[in-house]
Amino acid sequence: MLPQNTIDILKTLNKTELKSLGDFINSPYFNSIEKLKDLFIEVSKSYPDFTSKRLEDEAIHKKLYPGKEFKQKSILNLFSDFGNLLKRFLSYEKFALQEDAIETNLAKSLSERRLYELSIKAINDFKKRKQTDEKFHEDYYQFFYKMERIVHRNLLNMRPLNKKKINEALNSAAKALMMDFLNKYSSLAYYLAVIKIVRPEPENNKTIENYLNSVNAENIMKYAESSDDKFASIVKMQYMLYKFVKDNFTEEEYFELKEILLNNINNFTPEDICIHFKSITDLAGIKAVSITELFDLRKKFCELKVYPNDSIPNFSAATLQNTFITAMSLGEYEWAENFLEEYINYIDEDLRVNEYNYSKALLNLRLKNYGKSLEHLNKIKYHELVEKINVRFYYMMNYIELGMYDSAASMVKSIKQLERDGKERVKVESDATENSLRFFNEIIKSLMNNSKLDIAVYKEAQNETKYFYRYYILEKMKEMI
Repeated sequence: MLPQNTIDILKTLNKTELKSLGDFINSPYFNSIEKLKDLFIEVSKSYPDFTSKRLEDEAIHKKLYPGKEFKQKSILNLFSDFGNLLKRFLSYEKFALQEDAIETNLAKSLSERRLYELSIKAINDFKKRKQTDEKFHEDYYQFFYKMERIVHRNLLNMRPLNKKKINEALNSAAKALMMDFLNKYSSLAYYLAVIKIVRPEPENNKTIENYLNSVNAENIMKYAESSDDKFASIVKMQYMLYKFVKDNFTEEEYFELKEILLNNINNFTPEDICIHFKSITDLAGIKAVSITELFDLRKKFCELKVYPNDSIPNFSAATLQNTFITAMSLGEYEWAENFLEEYINYIDEDLRVNEYNYSKALLNLRLKNYGKSLEHLNKIKYHELVEKINVRFYYMMNYIELGMYDSAASMVKSIKQLERDGKERVKVESDATENSLRFFNEIIKSLMNNSKLDIAVYKEAQNETKYFYRYYILEKMKEMI
């Protein structure tokens, strides 16, 4: 049989792509092994699962080498060549869509053939097209850097020397390089800074911090903004994201960041719209921007109607839950339910049943439909420790509201046992779970004793920041004091 990794790749091809693969294999420019053409014919007959018996080693050998003695090594070598050609096909297909790479390679090729004037003319045409390109992408400045370096090489080899143009090419290359580095390093630094907040670990971003600390990023941004660079504000936004995760920011600075995003919507690809909205909403959540503002951001994203496609992966379950819970926190129950019904279809299929029932359980708990909430919880089958613990907490809340205090107390014990069994828990998460259990225990104990809650416990919960289910705990305690 074909190697499993080859089958896995073949299964991702649609019928049009499979036909293109055939054209690729039948082209003498890409393939000089005649037997691979015959192998492709057999492979294509097994579309779409590629597990037919016709692909077994002996069957293929008999088809491709009729009347000859079976030699497995010959088949294994042929399968290996087929797999390599398949990977090359994927690479060429991707390259054919990358206009920047094609244009850069053409300019470089002309330069290497000493056709310097033709190379410069081609570059000028490319740059004009690029400067009218409405969409920004992470390699935008890298394209200009590479082009200006080729221009510089061309000018050095042309006579008479034009020192002014040589200097202009170097300055343009330097600016593009600085903007490219600032954008990409800020992006990496942002993600590492977020990870450091969510999961505190030893210093893990020294390289990036050292780079950013060695340059005056604000001065670079001022220069870029004054030089009629239409995408300078996008780089500024990326730098601000990193800076604001690392340091505090004012309300004015946050709204400046949001304004840059909204003003550049038409300059982003749908994929980048998803990335930047997520970054800013994550920042808003980390830095405790008002929940109303957070909800406004999430609503604006939904209004753009950007959905997963070939270039945009499915939304994460966390993104779905965060948006859903934010809406519920503001009492936007109808909006939350409509959002869930639409966007549940845009997360990975294997997560949909659990996430849908989890969300409906939370919604019905808020709407005081405790029986329905428990029905949805009963349909959930989680395997991860964190998920199991979350579900038990929501069982506990429903049991409390239904007056089933013994069942609620048993959930406390169940969660404690899961915590003891869990080896991979980060200390911050374990501490927050422990604090949550402590507050729930106080609530359950008072309810079982039919007594008021000690106001000191309520004040402690108000002052403590490291625990989960804050909204429910504080609301419940407030009823009981």
